[in-house]
Amino acid sequence: MTSTFYLSIAPSKSIAAYLAALHLLLILSLFYLPLSAGLVSLLVAVIVMHCGYCLWRYCYSGHRSWIDGLEYSQQTWLLHRGQEVERVRLKSATVWRWMVVLNFRSKSWHGCSLLLLPDNTHRQQLRRLRVMLKHRPVYGADNIIL
Repeated sequence: MTSTFYLSIAPSKSIAAYLAALHLLLILSLFYLPLSAGLVSLLVAVIVMHCGYCLWRYCYSGHRSWIDGLEYSQQTWLLHRGQEVERVRLKSATVWRWMVVLNFRSKSWHGCSLLLLPDNTHRQQLRRLRVMLKHRPVYGADNIIL
């Protein structure tokens, strides 16, 4: 009897704060360079636009490749993207107490990495995933034909 594991994934506020802080530091560093005011203004505009793109792409599920769910059932991993479900193979995983990084491979992409932090999923489900990755044979060598 195999139980189904489903993990709902939400945007991470930690990653959003990190990206915003990184872009802010980049903007502040511009004022220490001997550049004209027009060039600094142009660079600030580019950095702000890039920050907006990064937040949209990596934090607010605006991109079509955003993964909003992870499922493990009958020795098969499934990635959920809106209405689409894709069968994948777990190639490797890094499991720490505060973070899990999953590296998948599927038919349609060369690879996909999924970063899970305590603020973008339920803590109990993340804990259950960590235990499952450490103690169960979940790395599917041949559960998907590539």
